[in-house]
Amino acid sequence: MPVTVEPWGNGAAFRVKVHAGAKRNRVEGAPEGWLRVSVAAAPERGKANRAVLALLAKALRAPPSSLAILSGDTDARKRIGVSGLAPEELSGRLAALMEMDMPRKMAGAAKRPSPETVQALKAFHKGRRLNGITLRELKEEGRR
Repeated sequence: MPVTVEPWGNGAAFRVKVHAGAKRNRVEGAPEGWLRVSVAAAPERGKANRAVLALLAKALRAPPSSLAILSGDTDARKRIGVSGLAPEELSGRLAALMEMDMPRKMAGAAKRPSPETVQALKAFHKGRRLNGITLRELKEEGRR
């Protein structure tokens, strides 16, 4: 489900769910139409809020000064406003972002490669054959 974008002032707004204190910074989609944002910063004295705005600015390719928290300063659920960006443009950028960074289970991507494939890839990068088969032969076999 795409992130819900609504008009706001001279720009657009969308909703995010923030997970502060995560292992790494990450932006991913959420099935309810919210954008899920994980930041490593602690949720104290606005550190996580600043990290969320910086991460979203970088991910959306927008100037950091154009983003603002409209509501939810102390809540995990926030409403973010982006000035100078039309709702259609923001929707497009969010859709591209979700497609690119969405977790495997949500994107419906293929499963992780088998251990044999990983071993063959490592052998290929070292320039040798593994069990008499090259990476090209392994790929062709997988296409049949």
